[in-house]
Amino acid sequence: MSKVSKRPTIRMPGAAEDKVITAAAKSDPDARPLTQKQLKVMVPLRSLRGRPDSQSKKLPYSPQRDIDLIKSRLKRLKEMSR
Repeated sequence: MSKVSKRPTIRMPGAAEDKVITAAAKSDPDARPLTQKQLKVMVPLRSLRGRPDSQSKKLPYSPQRDIDLIKSRLKRLKEMSR
């Protein structure tokens, strides 16, 4: 059993109809075509997805470094107190 598609079919305009549509779009002062400069800076929407880049880069953290730092300072303090 075949299903009937509920989506309307898309009819592409012919060459003459396309020229009429293009002329009407170009004559509209509120709908100016994009310049080459504007087209260059456009990026795909998918590239904008996700978390934005952080301005401050995180530094690697290791609890072991903290322990080593504390031990070295304690050692230095002990040597200074002698």
